[in-house]
Amino acid sequence: MSETQNDHFQIEASADGREFHKIGESISSKANGGNSDSTLGYSFSQNISNSAVAATAFALLLLIPGFSKRKN
Repeated sequence: MSETQNDHFQIEASADGREFHKIGESISSKANGGNSDSTLGYSFSQNISNSAVAATAFALLLLIPGFSKRKN
């Protein structure tokens, strides 16, 4: 891997692989002057808010009863 004239990375994510939305701040390039011929390691983590966890749990609770019903 290499970087050429790279200043920063934008952190984005997508639920469907088509529409991407910014989920984090820009990460500055570790490459000296924006250029590197060697592999540089980067990482990003994001905390999930309590409201996102609650919404996901609620959605799962709505789905579970549908799986437990039996048709004769």
